[in-house]
Amino acid sequence: MDKLLDGIIKNIEDTCNKGDFKSFKGASMLLDEYVNDENIKTLSLENVLLLNGIISNAEKMLLPLTINRGEIRDAKLIMYTIKTLKNILSNKSLIMSCKFEYEDSKVDKILNSQWESAKSSLNKAEKLLNESINNKVLITTYDQSTRGVGKSKALVEKANELDCTLVTHNHTSKQYLDEIAQGLNIPVEVKYYNSVDSARGSRMRNGKFLIDECVSEDVIKVLMNNGNELLGGFINLHTNKSDITYVKIQNKIKKLENEKWVLQKTYGVSCIYNAEYNALLEKIKVLEELLNELK
Repeated sequence: MDKLLDGIIKNIEDTCNKGDFKSFKGASMLLDEYVNDENIKTLSLENVLLLNGIISNAEKMLLPLTINRGEIRDAKLIMYTIKTLKNILSNKSLIMSCKFEYEDSKVDKILNSQWESAKSSLNKAEKLLNESINNKVLITTYDQSTRGVGKSKALVEKANELDCTLVTHNHTSKQYLDEIAQGLNIPVEVKYYNSVDSARGSRMRNGKFLIDECVSEDVIKVLMNNGNELLGGFINLHTNKSDITYVKIQNKIKKLENEKWVLQKTYGVSCIYNAEYNALLEKIKVLEELLNELK
């Protein structure tokens, strides 16, 4: 996962909840800039739904509240932020993580999925797996919060139901999934691939397969290129990129500091009244907070 991207989106949520609408706007501008500068092509389902929730809250609650109170400055900041976030999510080059064919045709359908209700349900894994299969996306997992919720059992049962192969990443995981299938007394074909080479030429049961969360994207692509149909599953995209992220943030701050210096030289002390200058200050503030979290 892109920790900087996640951190910016989390900052948008935090500043919104705190009512710090100037920073709310600054964080949204930073997200827009980051998505464009880094040529970001994917957002996790969770992040997309989080941003949509923020937009909904801002539109339905915060904006009317500030207008009713006569807080026009805050209302304008909120309106700008809503527009920025909507523009980011409406960008048709931006797609969900691990779309099966890397298309964006079903993004709108995904945004309406019952993610929150699934998260609070006792049948969390089963419901999320159904979301995956019905909407043609892989459900992204990347932390400990999704452990012990029944993903493996749900995958085994669904592989039996759909009469397809269940694919995992190593022999130990295959043994574990085989034991679950034996315990449930259901016949399930489980295969594992720990490299691209091991996956070449592989055929799945009835030409279809489900994915356990630690299978690499490269292996998935090879299996699909072999003519197999990916039905759904989970994928864990977490890699330890904290050092890379730290340097990336530092470089971004340096770039913004240079832009700030140019404005200071251009406008002198009056730069504090310049909108572009103040927007830079907000971006720098957000990045410095993210930097501190990584120390």
